[in-house]
Amino acid sequence: MRPHHKIALCLAWAAWLILMGQEPGRAEDREEVGRLGEILIEHRPVEEQIGEGGVPISVRLKGAASAHPFNVRLFYRVEEGSFQSIPLEPAGESLRTVIPSQPRGTKLFYFLEARDRVGNRVTLPAQADAGQLYRIKFKGHASLPLLLGHIGAMFSGALLCLLGAIFSVSYLRKGGRFERISRSVAWGTLLIFIGGFPMGMAMGYAVFGQPWTGLPIGGDVTDTKTLIVFIYWLVAVLLLKGTIFQGSPGKDWVSRKTFARLTIVGTVLTALIYLIPHSI
Repeated sequence: MRPHHKIALCLAWAAWLILMGQEPGRAEDREEVGRLGEILIEHRPVEEQIGEGGVPISVRLKGAASAHPFNVRLFYRVEEGSFQSIPLEPAGESLRTVIPSQPRGTKLFYFLEARDRVGNRVTLPAQADAGQLYRIKFKGHASLPLLLGHIGAMFSGALLCLLGAIFSVSYLRKGGRFERISRSVAWGTLLIFIGGFPMGMAMGYAVFGQPWTGLPIGGDVTDTKTLIVFIYWLVAVLLLKGTIFQGSPGKDWVSRKTFARLTIVGTVLTALIYLIPHSI
């Protein structure tokens, strides 16, 4: 493969990798249906609320008007709190209510309960009594410059590390300029740090109200995977500290060939971690 073809392939692969990693995981748009006698109760679950304001909730009832449920109520709780209930009121062909607004970063759980005039009961989800509930995440807005800066830094950092891996394969096969590897990894690590921590933490605060929710203080997937990737590349850079920081290969802790292998392994690890869906 010609050099410019390798670079084009590298750019395309890195772009796909970052876009996969940065795209928020979207739940499948689904409509759930329950039955109460001759009545079908349809509801499209709400899974996130971005910005301020309450969350509109609606259900549609299909069947004979005389057989409509006597009432439909929504039960919700914030995090691990106790349940509160609110009735759904007629609004055109639907029944509707609004869940009160919550601070960004809050997780709210809810289910719907319908009862007819003779006491028959159905819930959505069907397993609500067993603890299976709908979940809503309340999120804030991240500014466009911050979002672009975060994605741009993470993209550029991963791209440079990928270039370092390509240079490493060439170096292990036929030698050549090792500096291309060390510089790519060093600058890539710096950009991953900038995109993942100052910018990433600012993103977390804007969207969830907390700058960091990953390990060791939480279990957020996005923050944790960013930390794992950065720690790997930071350790790799420190192992080559003589070359990178002092221009003195004799002070490195690993050989150049070992560092080239670590660069390839790190790129594969980064790719696998970036394929984990983004929480934002």
